Amino acid sequence: MSFIKSLFDKEAKIVKEQRPQDSETERLLDLLDNIYVSSHALSECSETVNKLLLLISLHTDTNPASKEIFIRKAMELADSPSLQDRRKAFLLLTLWIHEKNPRVEKAIKRIKITPQSEEEALADYDQTIRLEPNNASAYYGRGYLYACLQRFNEAVADFGKAIQLNPKYALAYYHRGNLYHNLGRYDEALADFEKAIQLDPTKGDVYHSRGLAYFKLEHYDKAMVDFKQAIKLKPDNAPTYYFIGGILYRDYKLQDALPYFEKAAQLGYPEGAKVAAQVKEMLDQPCPCGSGKKYKKCCMPHDN
Repeated sequence: MSFIKSLFDKEAKIVKEQRPQDSETERLLDLLDNIYVSSHALSECSETVNKLLLLISLHTDTNPASKEIFIRKAMELADSPSLQDRRKAFLLLTLWIHEKNPRVEKAIKRIKITPQSEEEALADYDQTIRLEPNNASAYYGRGYLYACLQRFNEAVADFGKAIQLNPKYALAYYHRGNLYHNLGRYDEALADFEKAIQLDPTKGDVYHSRGLAYFKLEHYDKAMVDFKQAIKLKPDNAPTYYFIGGILYRDYKLQDALPYFEKAAQLGYPEGAKVAAQVKEMLDQPCPCGSGKKYKKCCMPHDN
């Protein structure tokens, strides 16, 4: 990488040189072979990758014959089993997507630029972190993958490193909070959710997660506040309705709980339908007070 960067530092743009033009094409192809394209470079190109793309673009604009060479190169890389090769092909072809070339457009659509296995994804993040040790996004991405693989301690460490590098990384706080919750470390989870909300108060999922932590700690009033804020921000989150119903059910407010269970079921949460049926049956039972009335018409408490 230092070899590549030194070349870029010496040449910010293409200049006329006293050598055959195909030599420049060969030089750029060599740089392409040796450059590393990390996952985040696809949306936020690193300085090194950006410079190479600029050099290739300028060279092919002034030397149309070389464009075909690079397009053929991209076509070869597009179907490579190597994730690196596929990413290079994608970035190359995007240089000419504006020309509406059917061959280029078709190739871009078929390129798989994301890892095709967990092992490939981990190797990709490992390589990115080795080359870019201050890349918070890479630690976050690897932490998320570790979490999916249930390697929780490694995930917590990576999210922590991402936060160390970027103290305003709201998503890293949120996902580390979820891990702490899964590990039963509810106070630490609450601290992370609080920080995530301070940094970005617009995410319903974070309020839902904090509500779950409060629920586990039996702070039901605080949990209810967070769950209701969660459905304001994300009204299609079925589990949130289910847990609101659960708190009301716990307080024997069955009539008030019922529509929340029904809404959870409507949004695809199977347990919501099951509990809703149970609640309906309970509401039609005789009131325990012996009045002879149905429970829903007699002593059942309501949410005020």
